[in-house]
This record gives sequence, C-alpha cells and structure tokens, in this order.
Amino acid sequence: MKGRSKSRTLLIILATVVVGYGVLDLLVLPLSWTHHEHQKALAGVTMVTHTAQGIPGDPINVGLVGTQDDILSAMHAGAWCIIPKNNAVNDDISVCSVRGVKI
Repeated sequence: MKGRSKSRTLLIILATVVVGYGVLDLLVLPLSWTHHEHQKALAGVTMVTHTAQGIPGDPINVGLVGTQDDILSAMHAGAWCIIPKNNAVNDDISVCSVRGVKI
C-alpha cells in the first residue's frame, strides 16, 4: 500500500508541474510580452506581410524609411533593379539583386 501511495503522489506532482508549466507558458508569459520600437518612425507600422485575402503572414525582416525616390536611388546604387508586379498599379516596390551587374 505504501508503494502505491508514493507513485500516486509522484503522479500528482508530475501532473501539477505539467499543468503549471502549460498555464505559465501559454497564458501568463504571452500577456507580459511587449515590443518596444526603438525607431519612432516605425512604431505604428505593421511589420507583418498579408495575403491578398488579408490573412497575416510572415514578419518583414527589413523596413526601409525614406521617400520612394531615396529608396529607388539607393537600390540603383547597390545594383538592384525594379521588377514590375504583373503590370499592377500600386506603390509597392519589388526589387531583385543583380550581383556584379551595373545598371
């Protein structure tokens, strides 16, 4: 009988630890996570891509700040070229890297 109560106690302790970890990991910690943007110009900008249906996707790894002319001239100076987006009229800029080729 004594061995049975020990294993039952260990099982209860293990279950308590697993449930406690789950509550901490999935409920408590995500509520405490915040992101503090160091660049004030990017503070209100969403940094996640979206599909055509508006579904959030992957985070954007690079954010460019400047006028469109500044960004285009910087891309041109770095030997990057503009790729048209299926003849769509929008302000999005698509670029490709052309290594070693000066435009």
